[in-house]
Formats: sequence, structure tokens, C-alpha cells
Amino acid sequence: SRERMKERPPHILFTNYAMLEHMLFRPGDDSIFSNSNFKFVVLDEAHVYAGATGIETAFLMGRLKGRITGEKKPQFILTSATLGDGSIESNKRVVEFAERLTGCNFSTDEIITAYRDNSQKSSEIYQYPIQLFTDLANEENFFNDILDKYNLDFSYSQEREAEILYDIISSSSLYAKMRNKGSLLKLIDFAEQLEITSQEAVRFIALCAKARKNGKPLIDIRYHYFLKALDGCYLALDYENSLSLIRKDHFPLSYEKTAKMFEIAVCEDCGEIAILGKVSNGKLVRASNLDERSFYQVQYNQDLVEDEEDNSKDDLKTKTRKKKEDTVFYLCKTCGAIVADDEVHNSWCTCGNTQKVKISKL
Repeated sequence: SRERMKERPPHILFTNYAMLEHMLFRPGDDSIFSNSNFKFVVLDEAHVYAGATGIETAFLMGRLKGRITGEKKPQFILTSATLGDGSIESNKRVVEFAERLTGCNFSTDEIITAYRDNSQKSSEIYQYPIQLFTDLANEENFFNDILDKYNLDFSYSQEREAEILYDIISSSSLYAKMRNKGSLLKLIDFAEQLEITSQEAVRFIALCAKARKNGKPLIDIRYHYFLKALDGCYLALDYENSLSLIRKDHFPLSYEKTAKMFEIAVCEDCGEIAILGKVSNGKLVRASNLDERSFYQVQYNQDLVEDEEDNSKDDLKTKTRKKKEDTVFYLCKTCGAIVADDEVHNSWCTCGNTQKVKISKL
């Protein structure tokens, strides 16, 4: 609790810029800092503290230093993957940036840069068949049987599998070719440049992620590098194989004929699969604004509301009838035209198609 933090300040405090400012100004929270002995202040992603935000953060760091009453002044540490390029002039600018931000003195000798350890890079490259990596990726195969199958001379033990995998992959021509691909690529383009299939590329990357030697992975795999947010889920009503995770407006039926693709989602209220969209100019279209969207459920060969439990309650019948009038629509599966149930007798669909479906607004 906050009260306990005041009595016994934590050894490590994780916070953000806004919360730190509140704690420094809030009456009573001063003891968290004045009773502490913080030795380090770490600013992660320090490059974001530029411009007006940097000026405000610099003032905030000054107030923080004034509140911390430890045995000696805390040491400031800034971390960033994008500050500077390692050149002499760049390092000078990094030092100036750090001094302005923290009000402390820094030198270029205190800059610690990262580098990739290539000490274990294989000196010999082998042309292994792609089937070797397919077999290694198949968990139904025994690792030592694969070594025997391809005459690979390794002293096998189950504990050494990751290390053996490291030695095999790092000495392969496929790995050497992959390391030369420094740009951002789609999986299909990545596989094409390696002259393998997309599925083989996925298997190879998965093997690289398993390979380790002396506690170090062969590659620093980050699976979110290979992912992107879905565009949504889209479907043409009553047409097989029309489901798409890529945004589409029309599903081709023939050379000249198409069907409307509707976005589908799980209703936030009832959990049912429903069409998602908004009504614009008499058609159900995709809603880009979350506040404008509504959920519509398709009704196949059934009335929207059935009061089978007690038909004798007139007030419940009236309520049910009103609900039907307010929520039932007809939707054209071809062009997306939509009309209320009591207006369906009017001319509402301009595409000339009679394929309509009853839907209810959830």
C-alpha cells in the first residue's frame, strides 16, 4: 500500500513520468524519497525525452534530486537503442543531451555501446540440404537418428541438442545467406530470397530460436517482428471459402458478378458472432469510428423474438412487438443495402438482386 511505502520506502521503484510528478507534489508522499537511499535513477528509452517533454523532465529530475536524501547523490543511467551512432561527434551530442536532461556531469568514456559478438561465427560453411532442417524441426523424429541419417559427426547427448543445433545451423550456407538479409522483408519475400518455401523458412527460423551455445542464442528472435495486427474478419454471407482476414469489400462470384463482404466480430454485449458496421446512405458499411458501429445478427428461418413461455401476457407481447419493429432489418447480400422491417415493401435495393437476409440489431 502507499502508506506502507511511506513507512518503508522500496529498494526499487518502477514508475513513469506522470506518476513521479504526482508523487513529488502530493502531500505526504515526500517521505518515499526523503526516507529512502536510492543509489540509481534509470531513465529507459531516454530518447523520448526531447523537446518540450525533455524540458519538463529535466525540471522533474531536478526536483527528484532535491528530495532524495541518501548517503550520496544518486547516479543517473540513461538507456536507449537509438541515441547516437557511435561516432565522436555523436557521442559528444549524447553527453550534452544527458547533462541537460539530468543536470549531472557525463563524459564520452561513460557511454556503453552494444555490439554483436561474432566470436563463435563458423569459419566453414556447408551446403546442407533443406530436408535436414525439415527433419530437425519435426518433433516426431529423434535427434540422434537425424545425425546418423545425414552422417553428422557430433558427440550426442540430449543435454547438448541445442548446442549441436547451434553448430549445424551456424555453419550452414542457408544461415549465412539469411544473415546477409539486413532489410525488413515479408515472409514470402524472405523465403524467396533464401530459395525455399515459406513453410521451410518458418521451420528454419524456429530452429534458429532453439539453437544456443554457452548460454547465447544463435539469433535474437522476437516473434512480434513477424506479426502485425489483423485488418479484421470479413465474410460474404452464404458463400463458401469467402472468409478473409484481409480487408475486402467484394467477393468475386464470376467475371462480372461480386458479393458484398461484411466485417464480422463477436458482440461485446452478448458474445454472439455478428455483422459489424454502420448504416450510411441506405447501406451497411464498415465503421471506422468505434462509436458509430453496431452489431447485427443474421436470422435464418426463425422469428427474431418468440414468446413461447407465456402467450397470455399482453404487456409482454406488446413489448416484444415493439422490440421487433425497432431492431429487425433486411439486408441485401449482394450490395449491402439495408432497410427496416416495416419498409421492406418499398424500393430499397438498387442492385436488382433479390437475395436478402433478415438481421437483428443487437
